[in-house]
Amino acid sequence: MKAKSIKCNQLLIVAWMFLFALQQALSNISSLFSYIDEAPLLIFCGISFFKILRRGRVSINKENRGYYIAIALFVATGLLGNVIYHYQTWNLVFIDLLTNLKFFGAIAFFSLYIRQSTLKSKYLVDIAKLLTILLTLLFMVDRFLNIFPAEYRYGIKSTVLFYGHPTYFAGICAFLIAVMTIYHVNKYRVYILMDLVMMVFTLRSKAIVSAIVYILLYIIVKKLHGKLKVWQIVIVGIIGVACAWSQIYFYFINLRGQSARSVMLLTSFLVMRDYFPIGTGFATYASHSAAVNYSPVYSKYGFELMYELRNSTEGTFFDDQFWPIIFGQTGVIGTICYIYILVFLFKRIQKLYKTNADAYMGGLFVFIYLLISSIAEPAFNNSVAIPLAMAIVIAMKKANECA
Repeated sequence: MKAKSIKCNQLLIVAWMFLFALQQALSNISSLFSYIDEAPLLIFCGISFFKILRRGRVSINKENRGYYIAIALFVATGLLGNVIYHYQTWNLVFIDLLTNLKFFGAIAFFSLYIRQSTLKSKYLVDIAKLLTILLTLLFMVDRFLNIFPAEYRYGIKSTVLFYGHPTYFAGICAFLIAVMTIYHVNKYRVYILMDLVMMVFTLRSKAIVSAIVYILLYIIVKKLHGKLKVWQIVIVGIIGVACAWSQIYFYFINLRGQSARSVMLLTSFLVMRDYFPIGTGFATYASHSAAVNYSPVYSKYGFELMYELRNSTEGTFFDDQFWPIIFGQTGVIGTICYIYILVFLFKRIQKLYKTNADAYMGGLFVFIYLLISSIAEPAFNNSVAIPLAMAIVIAMKKANECA
């Protein structure tokens, strides 16, 4: 009976991997698949609710207490802004709240689920290899036959495949890279290289920088046999800025105060100041929900006067970044809480090096990828964040097994 339960858990984890990796394609078949990324958070909430009813209390590991308190305070701060200012309807507030929590909900769900299962690396790596081969074949065919729609950058075709946007494709490549890195980076380096090449061919600055970061991590962790230090983080940051300088210059310097991205970012600091210290509440600034029902905050700051940010654009340019969401909607308190949460995760990942260097490298790569992506997209809130959260938990599980 126990063996059958373990096998069932293995199959469910494999199913999660397939569903996350192919979600964009499956969403074209049925819109129901577009909600796959919300499932882990909702399931975790359901499990936690029933545990509270059964036990009458919540049991939280002392080591993780600050992490969960910071999440609770982040949520309370955003909701307090909604209660005070009433800028949005509560159904949109609830949707935006779930969106902001689904990455952490996924980590909690997979920590609960994967920690209690017997993970066999063979299953996970075989799926990662299979998906890599499948995507590489499609990538090669598409380069010559142009079977998928795509845009051109620098005169070169940007690879999208069936993912709808290069961001999603790059994120899935990062996920596959992380899984194979966790279980043995040198053993699966050919497959990892295939995914890195596909990431680069999305021609997105964040994907190219992330590929470079991965190579630097490989040198530091596998060749120099060390973990990432502060001075190395600074160097990686400088290299990242240098690689993405053309985009940074265009959006935030050359078009300062004129491009949608720069306006959203610069105004978020004004919102933080004007609504100190709690922000305007969920679904009110820079998020998709704030665009669905055009937020009154936008009118207050004159966004309707700008073509890219007027009411008729239906959110095309509104949810193109991440940090303005945190700055504007949850203010100084929420921003401090969010940064604390990320620092907590970073410290947990740093500890993995002592027990397993490959797990450390895979987990750290995912974390850095998300941070880089968050500069130009809502990285922690989009659908790709969920498999990446899964990869972080797999890294922690693998490291614990080696302890």
